[in-house]
Amino acid sequence: MGGEGQQDACMISVDPTSTYCSPDSRRYSKGTFAQMTLYTFALFIHVVAVLGLFMAITIEIAALWRMRAATSVAMVREWSALVARTAPVYPLVSLLILLTGVYMVAQRWNWQTAWADIALVALIALVALGAAVNARRGQGIHSAAQEAPDGGVPGSLTRRINDPMLWTSVQTMMFATLGIVYLMTVKPEVVGSLVAMAVATGLGLASVQPVLRRPPAGRSAAGSARNRALPPEA
Repeated sequence: MGGEGQQDACMISVDPTSTYCSPDSRRYSKGTFAQMTLYTFALFIHVVAVLGLFMAITIEIAALWRMRAATSVAMVREWSALVARTAPVYPLVSLLILLTGVYMVAQRWNWQTAWADIALVALIALVALGAAVNARRGQGIHSAAQEAPDGGVPGSLTRRINDPMLWTSVQTMMFATLGIVYLMTVKPEVVGSLVAMAVATGLGLASVQPVLRRPPAGRSAAGSARNRALPPEA
């Protein structure tokens, strides 16, 4: 108990390389301060990477909406190029989140911490989903737009843009990322963590339904339904 009281009374001195504790003016080592500084830096990189992941998903969703409303191949090319440029962001920010997350758990928490374990598992799932669905199908849209002749958007390209799997993936990833941020902020127990991620995933799956039922702008409802009925080209 006495040690805890002394630790609570610690203050940072004017000299940033040392820490003093009252009442006995006990000085902490430079290694302790360096460890605290490294943890703070890792936390900063972790938060920035999570924000980068959320921004990349948001840009991808916005680009998909613009491609869905496009009335010419030129417009699809422009927005699909943006999606293709954001593809390398996913592995980069995911790696930063994983590395800093593992470091912080090892330093401050432990591997029996429910919210940390569940958040890391959810992140790994998002990385796999983004690589298997978003990156591959987004690149497929960009390649098809580059090969398509100028003019109106052909049906084969429309089917790629309205691919239900792609839309389900990006919408679910957005809400799941919010769920991970919730776990990092609130730090609930195992039940609360599982419920939070289940709710986030459910909201993502539910949010895509109105998108799939709504006909794309500039196209007839019958034509949109016919395009969705056909499977997307490989």
